[in-house]
Amino acid sequence: RVFPDYAVISAGLNNRYSHPSPLVFERLKNNHIPLWDLRESEALFLESDGEYWVHFDWKYRKKRNKIQINSLDKAHENAIFQD
Repeated sequence: RVFPDYAVISAGLNNRYSHPSPLVFERLKNNHIPLWDLRESEALFLESDGEYWVHFDWKYRKKRNKIQINSLDKAHENAIFQD
């Protein structure tokens, strides 16, 4: 079994394979795993100062969230879940 701290969906919008399946989204959401979904933002840009990760939405160049490193509870509070 795998117990990820974070998940990244690396698929294009309206991809012909319909990845990921709805079951994958359900599992991630039920296990409170923070998700970065690239189907809409097209790319993931992360910065870190050693204490925090900062996630930027590449397409719109907007800062989305700030996640404290090594603090899973804090990361889960700030997680962005896409359905």
